Amino acid sequence: MINLFPSAYRIEHTQLRQSLEEAHYAWWKQWEAQRQSEFIIENIRFEHDPQWRNRVFSIQSARDANHWVWKATRVIVVRDFLNMRMGSFIASRRQIETDTRI
Repeated sequence: MINLFPSAYRIEHTQLRQSLEEAHYAWWKQWEAQRQSEFIIENIRFEHDPQWRNRVFSIQSARDANHWVWKATRVIVVRDFLNMRMGSFIASRRQIETDTRI
């Protein structure tokens, strides 16, 4: 097979590729720093909607249970969890009682 490109061209190609990648990375870092300096966090929702914490589909409302839907959900989940825990406790006590009777 005939080699069209000698190995010297491959070395130059990889060096060119490396220098282009370094130049692109330097440009990207500079662009990122400039973009971050221009970025300002604005709490638009709070300024236009002061009751956002009390909305039904607000994560903050779900965490704080500020709405009756989330209060009811919390009660149901806690009740079911306690029933599950107490049910397994009662079942294990019954198993112990039946094992001791035999």
